[in-house]
Amino acid sequence: MPRQKRSKWVHLAVVAAVCAGAAVTLAHAKRYMTPGFRTNETRPVQLAVLPPHAEFIKQKVVMTEQMIKECEALEAAAAAWIPQLLEAKGYTVKVVTQQEANENPELGEMVRRANERYDEEWGRLIRKPKKVHVGRYNAGEESQQLAARLDVDGLVLPRIQAVGVSGGKKALGMLLSLGQYMPQGYARLDLSIVDRTTGDIEAYFFFAQLAGMKKLTKKPDKLMATVAQHTLKKYPEHGEVLKPKGEVGEVEEDYSDEDESQLLGELEALLGPTEEEEAEPEPVEEVVAEPEAAAEELAESEAVGGSGPHAGGEPAHLA
Repeated sequence: MPRQKRSKWVHLAVVAAVCAGAAVTLAHAKRYMTPGFRTNETRPVQLAVLPPHAEFIKQKVVMTEQMIKECEALEAAAAAWIPQLLEAKGYTVKVVTQQEANENPELGEMVRRANERYDEEWGRLIRKPKKVHVGRYNAGEESQQLAARLDVDGLVLPRIQAVGVSGGKKALGMLLSLGQYMPQGYARLDLSIVDRTTGDIEAYFFFAQLAGMKKLTKKPDKLMATVAQHTLKKYPEHGEVLKPKGEVGEVEEDYSDEDESQLLGELEALLGPTEEEEAEPEPVEEVVAEPEAAAEELAESEAVGGSGPHAGGEPAHLA
């Protein structure tokens, strides 16, 4: 089944996810849970894992490339590992495969609608994940109806973001930064748990792991095994009661608004246009300034108190 161009909401969500993956400390897991999820009052026991959605972008010196086959390999690996890890913690897990969704038009339509509605909320959630603690995010009636159709207590919605960096891109980064910066590739897994009764996103887990192109493309199963295990490492065991938030000494930090503003512009360009933008292309030509010219322009703008989308500086490269 051919992959379609990303919608506006998927585009925004992926931009935010890649931004967050670059801004937070890599190789550290993060978890955000509602009070009811922590204390086991609203934590779903019977779960349905929906087909993972992956975005794999390869950065080159003069362009970027979407890695379609590699996306499918990462999705297959995640689909195999996530149910195993949840079952090992004592949960009952039902797996919804993409093939099953394709062969059952009714189910496929419900999965599509639930994913589209979730992607809207995912883009907001990634920017301010701490709001999960207060029950800020809801995946809508689409997820509730799908959970009811599957006869489960909750849904697990996996999202994968992978960024690979070519050798030329790394060399150029080192050259332009005088050896102080080298672009890094990574793989990141996001998991949200949606409650059937309310549609609320009860918990959100993610982990980002540095990875080179060889590991991303040649060893996707091994890579996703590591990423999935770390993502779910602190997922509560079935029946486990955690202390209310505030009594636990775990670190759950958001990245700052400054980090986001520095990265967002570059990531928009990296991911390319949405299907809406391709349908109605902008006729305006954009002149790309040389780094030295851009720095001089920025200095002049700050000197006169300039404002606008570029007043905060040129977007930084991914760390």
